[in-house]
Amino acid sequence: MNVVLALAIIILMGVIGGKLARHRLNLPSVTGYIFIGILLGPSFLNFIGAELQDTFIPVKDIALGILAVAIGGELRFSYLQKMWGDLCRVFFIESLLTLVVVASLTTLISGSLALGLILGTLALASAPNTTIAVFREYKLKGDFPRTVLSLVALDNLFCLLLFGLIIGFLGMFHGGIEEANTNGLLVFLGVLGNLFLSFFLGVLLGMLQVYLNRTVKSDNELLVWALGLIFLGVGASLMLGLQPLFTAMVMGLTIVNMSPRPQRFFNSLRSIDTPILIIFLTLAGAKINLAMLYQVGFLGLAYILARFVGKVGGSYLGGSICPNMPKKYRKHLGPALTPQAGVAVGLSLMVERTLPIFEGSILAIILGAVIVFEVIGPLLLKKALMETDSIDFGSQ
Repeated sequence: MNVVLALAIIILMGVIGGKLARHRLNLPSVTGYIFIGILLGPSFLNFIGAELQDTFIPVKDIALGILAVAIGGELRFSYLQKMWGDLCRVFFIESLLTLVVVASLTTLISGSLALGLILGTLALASAPNTTIAVFREYKLKGDFPRTVLSLVALDNLFCLLLFGLIIGFLGMFHGGIEEANTNGLLVFLGVLGNLFLSFFLGVLLGMLQVYLNRTVKSDNELLVWALGLIFLGVGASLMLGLQPLFTAMVMGLTIVNMSPRPQRFFNSLRSIDTPILIIFLTLAGAKINLAMLYQVGFLGLAYILARFVGKVGGSYLGGSICPNMPKKYRKHLGPALTPQAGVAVGLSLMVERTLPIFEGSILAIILGAVIVFEVIGPLLLKKALMETDSIDFGSQ
């Protein structure tokens, strides 16, 4: 089957799945996209096999770049300054508790501190694509949705930074002390340089887009420039071995804070992001192999449970020391942060390439966890929006 025909089937089946989920089952459309992907994947029809998944890697890279720009655009400094006290408390306690609980439990079970540190770091990552897709379905109101998106952005930024540092640190000692003394420091400095260059590239492209926002009059032309710069950021990052997700998030952060009319840029992206979300999430579902649930074992189950406890418990504890945060926010912030997909999977693949000593165990655990969190995550997120009165049903 040719790629164009396969892409057509993915889009059309994804749309049908989303419609059935929302209008027949009262579930988020995201759940429908993912379940259609599972149906088309190796668990059932095997229509989207490994070879076709590899063919669509550039499509997924582009989609994740566009979504990462959008999530970076939620980190508006004026809002962060206004809410920084509350956001900082929730973010710090939620991320710290998630890291400690997951790392401690998985280290205890596996006997490997390195494995525990990596899994604890990966547990921080949320799924911006899933969160944005659920939010796009409804007319939202109040501060809860923006608080969730801000925490998702902060979690992923922190995850990327900490991941780079830990991989560099472990790389220093992989292979013994002698190798650490010669090449380890270079590995660590290389990771720091990688993050710095990703940040610099994101700021540079963001500032160029800010200039275009002021000078380009046509919205259609602005969209063309926007897509070109996002593709440039993702492609250049991949070519240079940088972090494309980090580059794209920094680009979005720069645009929203440096442009006098940032919403013109983000509205132009929003006009095309629905098909991108459908393709990305359906392919994400097709990546899921239900047989992985049997392979993750006790360690995988411990990771899933510990991450859920860390996200929910940490958000509640953080919210409980925020005097200005409504009580209903405290209870539902954690469940809203549970979706996990592309970021964690991408980083786990990087671990397997950089530190082959783990022999596929990390990827197996993360893929198994994704099955759980991408199925229950959108449901918990929708419930959180309803319980916090964030959905404006009168405008639906």
